[in-house]
Amino acid sequence: MVEKVVLPNEQFLQKDFVEARILRIMEPELEWLTGFMPQVQSTAKAVWTTKEVTSAKSDAKRRAPRLRTAGSKFVKMSISQLEEVSTTLATLGLQMTIDEDAVRYAEGIDEMQRAYNRAAYWLLDQVNTEFGAALTGGVYQVAGSDNFGGKTTPAWSVKTGENIRDPVEDLMLLAQDMERDEYPYGLTDVYVHKQNYWELMHFLKNLQVTTEEKKAIWGMPDIKAPQISIPVVGNVAVHKMVNGVVEGGILGLDRRFPAGTFYYARNPKYPTTTDNKIGFHINRFEDQETHDTVFQMWLEFGILVKEPYAGIYASSGI
Repeated sequence: MVEKVVLPNEQFLQKDFVEARILRIMEPELEWLTGFMPQVQSTAKAVWTTKEVTSAKSDAKRRAPRLRTAGSKFVKMSISQLEEVSTTLATLGLQMTIDEDAVRYAEGIDEMQRAYNRAAYWLLDQVNTEFGAALTGGVYQVAGSDNFGGKTTPAWSVKTGENIRDPVEDLMLLAQDMERDEYPYGLTDVYVHKQNYWELMHFLKNLQVTTEEKKAIWGMPDIKAPQISIPVVGNVAVHKMVNGVVEGGILGLDRRFPAGTFYYARNPKYPTTTDNKIGFHINRFEDQETHDTVFQMWLEFGILVKEPYAGIYASSGI
């Protein structure tokens, strides 16, 4: 009877092990899904829904109610039609090869661990970029007639001069633009590029006020935190983003009313042991010519912005 040979690093090539490791790295870093965007499993490749394009106040078909007297007729009304929006689930993936030597020799464990980490972060980076593109392109776009669009304060990088920067004032203007008649939306969260986040932190740190005033009005900066709450703007949370929002741009959202929905699909041919709601799949096989172990991993998902006024975006200004 031929004895089965188990190579030193073979346990690290088990599909379940790799799957769990990749997901453990990715899921906490998917910032757009953390607590405010619904995740819905789709049963079709194409997803569609409808969205409002006008408020009740700005509806072109709006009619004023008429005082009714005996024999008078009611005012006939109609409403503007909802706009249909749709998307097709996309598949984003990559293939990773672990050579035979990495499996045979103990030193290969470092190579394998690095490969898993890189795969997770490359997938993560692309997915976060897709999220950012969908949200910044789908929510309300700041116009020159808006408070934020017409602001006179300079970029947050400006530290000296007559028109001194004022990031908190800019956030207040953005919050003001989020308030719309006939809509319940308000600014709760702001997403900015990491460079702009650090500029905000420096501004708050260097304010010439007492510690108690800073804490009560502007908030206390914590260099280790990925976000900061600004009390004077209704405790709006400002988030530090690596990607998804360009430097100088600013994205505002209402956490209470998600602007978009994340749709994902599961392929029954490639079931995963770890339950996930991001459409993650993984496939493992051995290349018969090279004896290398090959992993294919991908996500199948789509993002639809249904409530454009639950968000606001300016591509420049901070």
